[in-house]
Amino acid sequence: MTLIAILFLSYLNEYPAQQVQQNIKDEILGEWIWTKSTTSSRGGDHTVETPESCACTRSIIINDDGTIQYFENGEFVEQEIYRLDSIVMEGSPTRNRFRSASIYGTIELLPDQSMGIGAFGICGTIHYYHRRKSQ
Repeated sequence: MTLIAILFLSYLNEYPAQQVQQNIKDEILGEWIWTKSTTSSRGGDHTVETPESCACTRSIIINDDGTIQYFENGEFVEQEIYRLDSIVMEGSPTRNRFRSASIYGTIELLPDQSMGIGAFGICGTIHYYHRRKSQ
């Protein structure tokens, strides 16, 4: 009986994370245009890279099959596998992490139809993207 209760509680604790993961995946699928990357360090250094500062354009396409495609200056660069993780901690909002070989970090969907992936609240890099508008 104890084993059944433990398994049931495990399922209840895991199900919301799986549901959140699917919801966030549905929201991030599609083409995203890079708008900037910010990097912060412990020493207080803060750098910002933009399309203007690098004289380049970058975009990503996040596919439903678990792949992400990278483009620079309109040219295909590479395709990687990505993974989504949801972190559910009691008393804290669910955090969703995106993991690929090139991009790693917490996903933040912003009210202006943009998205950030990176080191929110800690030292590191955050990449910001805006969803490509339909033609």
